[in-house]
Amino acid sequence: MKTNWRRWLRMALLVAGLYLAAGCILRTVANHMAFHRIPATYVSGGEFRFLTTEDGAKIAACFLPQPQARFTILYLHGNGSELGRDRPFLEQLHAHGFAVLAIDYRGYGLSDGDISERAVHADVRAAWKFLREEQRVPAERIIVYGYSLGGGSAVELAASQPVAGLILQATFTSVFAVQSRPAAAVFAPFDIFRNRARIADVPCPVLLLHGRADRVVPFSHGESLLAAAREPKRAVWLDAAGHGDLIRRMGRDYWTILGEFTGRL
Repeated sequence: MKTNWRRWLRMALLVAGLYLAAGCILRTVANHMAFHRIPATYVSGGEFRFLTTEDGAKIAACFLPQPQARFTILYLHGNGSELGRDRPFLEQLHAHGFAVLAIDYRGYGLSDGDISERAVHADVRAAWKFLREEQRVPAERIIVYGYSLGGGSAVELAASQPVAGLILQATFTSVFAVQSRPAAAVFAPFDIFRNRARIADVPCPVLLLHGRADRVVPFSHGESLLAAAREPKRAVWLDAAGHGDLIRRMGRDYWTILGEFTGRL
């Protein structure tokens, strides 16, 4: 009897060890998949400045103030971009009446430091604090907008800090789930950016934008996030849009929908 007990204990410890090892490996792979080092196509100065995070990292930011704006958009880009590449879109947002703040995560553009899920969340908190404490922007005038990878920290910020609204474009339910939903379910404790679980904690209105032809983050992720989000929420699905061309394909309709969403906040 004692021998059987010890055998079962050894087997349980072996299974637990294998699970832990596999989870750690998958988390490492997920970090490599989620984050890239993207060189800067801009130089510091003018609208480009540096913010200091709570742990002392220096991150680059692009701030386009708009004194008469009702809302300030905090824009969080995807894993393949940086502030210089995003500048034309940021200027479009600005031209449509929004004040705009965007940041480069650590390892992106001119931002220093090593990137991780925790680091990205710290970078985004630094941006939110800049708006709240230095620019004195009321929380009810801040809209957080996450594209793809940026949706992860956008969801986390909207769940943990007061904001007026949350916009998610081509955002995934979790990093593991982009490759394998069974793996995301089995190894959930090791997953990163678990957006589907976290979005249920977001109290503000949510707008989701996703292309049905998205081959990077499948359209089903948008549907799943919509199902998990609280009311009020709105989804806009575009049949022909992929991962990076949704706004171009929407054309003027994009700005109409953005105006309708912000007009109800």
